[in-house]
Amino acid sequence: MTKPLTAIAHERIADSLPPACSAIDATAGNGHDTLFLAHGVGPHGRVLSIDIQSTALEQTRRRLQQHGLLERVTLIQGDHRNMRDFVEQQGLDNIRAVMFNLGYHPGGNKEITTQVPSTLSALAAALDILSANGGTLSVMAYRGHEGGAHEADEVKRFLERSSKNLPGVEDAMNQSLEASWRHPWRHDLHNGADYGAGEFFRGTLEREIATPQNECKLDVLETQSLNGPVLYLFSLNSNEERDNE
Repeated sequence: MTKPLTAIAHERIADSLPPACSAIDATAGNGHDTLFLAHGVGPHGRVLSIDIQSTALEQTRRRLQQHGLLERVTLIQGDHRNMRDFVEQQGLDNIRAVMFNLGYHPGGNKEITTQVPSTLSALAAALDILSANGGTLSVMAYRGHEGGAHEADEVKRFLERSSKNLPGVEDAMNQSLEASWRHPWRHDLHNGADYGAGEFFRGTLEREIATPQNECKLDVLETQSLNGPVLYLFSLNSNEERDNE
């Protein structure tokens, strides 16, 4: 039986969330993943939800309030490249999952999209954060809008390179790319907008990469449509687990 890529992402992330842990939604959008994470961490856990646009955070706030889970979440308006700073400011620890949705805001300005330099910088920060305790990084990349296919390819190359370079994933990207950054944004997983929110995974696993030491594993799942979304799932052992292997 086929499953939507969103369901696959949520299943893998759920497996990484022990009670009372922390998690990050790096692209809040309409708040669906933030809500999912708030449920997953439980009443003693914390979620950090980041977005650069206030309208997205307000939508996320309303969704959390409707479900009575706002107290588990800290909403931050800012650039997800600064994820490490936000984590330190909020005193978050035991972070076990980070989720990204790339592209544009559904129902918003489609001219404002995530850009490769800021995306790669944020991914490097996410992997660095997850390396402390282990966990899962989920990235849903949408290829139907202008620049989306290129961004998806760059994310894939970055994660493949990172899977071979750990530890020290923060060195895996070219920092000179930062100069070309402009407004980041993303496409929400559950919105029903163009190119496959909830589109079913009908193919096979395109690639699985595991280091000889089993430090990390990268799964790449694609739909049959060339313009459809692609899901990257990066599982990472903790520093302590790697030291004991």
